Amino acid sequence: MRIVIILLTVLTLSFSFRFPELFKKTEEIPYTPGKTLHEFTSEYEIRQNEPEYLYNYAWTAAKEGKYLVADEMIEKAMELRPLNAFLRYAAGKIALMEGEKEAAKSYFERALENQYEYLDAWRELIKLDRAYNFNLAELYAEKAHLHNRADVADEAIRLYNVYLTDFPDGEYSINSQSGIRKMELLKNAIASQKRRKSEREESERKLQAMRMDRSQEKLLFRTSKPYIVGLAMTGVSSTAEVKFKIKSSAENRPNRNYVSYKDEITLDELTDNFSEFVLSGGYFKGAWLFRGNIHFGSASFRKVFTLDTVITTGGEEKEIKFEVVGFSTTRMSGEAIYNVYYADPFMVVAGAIADLGYISLNHKEEIFANKWIAGIGFEAGAMVKYESFIFEIGFKNGLAGSSKGTTFLFGGMYKF
Repeated sequence: MRIVIILLTVLTLSFSFRFPELFKKTEEIPYTPGKTLHEFTSEYEIRQNEPEYLYNYAWTAAKEGKYLVADEMIEKAMELRPLNAFLRYAAGKIALMEGEKEAAKSYFERALENQYEYLDAWRELIKLDRAYNFNLAELYAEKAHLHNRADVADEAIRLYNVYLTDFPDGEYSINSQSGIRKMELLKNAIASQKRRKSEREESERKLQAMRMDRSQEKLLFRTSKPYIVGLAMTGVSSTAEVKFKIKSSAENRPNRNYVSYKDEITLDELTDNFSEFVLSGGYFKGAWLFRGNIHFGSASFRKVFTLDTVITTGGEEKEIKFEVVGFSTTRMSGEAIYNVYYADPFMVVAGAIADLGYISLNHKEEIFANKWIAGIGFEAGAMVKYESFIFEIGFKNGLAGSSKGTTFLFGGMYKF
């Protein structure tokens, strides 16, 4: 145990402070050698109010063993700059040269009062009294908390242990043990923070890698195999915008007394909705898909309408009726669709559509003409890709023209 104490003493007296960059630096007055004590004395009358001069005067006198002169000059310098930690430290060093250890200790303590982080003053105090290792340990513990540094906490623990080795039952032994526990807790907290940070960084790295993979996959999807062909089924809601007009002819309007009852039929009078089979082909250009479609649709039903009420030669009223048993549609449409969101294999798309076509009624009398339709609208939907196949679900809504109405679509495309 004696050997351990001796070794710790030697190490403590010869150590260099760790992490000096964490401590506030002290402004020191430079010593300029080369001038004799006689030269300093001759300048005293004109420079006695210059602290730098007085410090150099005092230090030169101390080196030559003129301690009374040295004490007088350093005291005058401290009077001019009472808050200067360096001058108090210099006074302590001069006191040590005189062999006045208690006076030196007092000066070093006063230097720390001016600047508590003055490492040179701490070094000299520890040489004089090893109990100051506790105070220095407290300072390192404060820095460990301030900078969240485990290595600085280790230094605080080392200094606490030095104090406990020297003074196992000392005044600050309990505080030292408490300080060690606090530093161990701090180190555990820092290690936990580092683990969490490492986990966050790893998570971010994986997320970034996933984003890169998605970005590369998106680029590959948009640049390779740009052509598509597809099939789809749609459900189209009927609209009152599509109107079938009665033909103007002698056969449909005989020259006799009658009351006109039905001149036109709207699509929604025939059925609420109908379906279409769609063939499509297109081309991917970056985030855009340009697609053309051919629509074939039909609806089957039986609707009887009263066309006119006529007066017969006998003076009786007679209703002229006709029957519609369905209709068929043929349309062409073009789309410009933009991929607004891509997360392999999922895509969100939106775009514009324009169409042109006609609807022909199935009725024996052929009283009403077929209807040409055209319009423009917008569309939105989602696509899911699997290798070279793309499955699509979406809706389209007409904004202007006779093909107003909502269309729901489900289909698939092949990319090549």
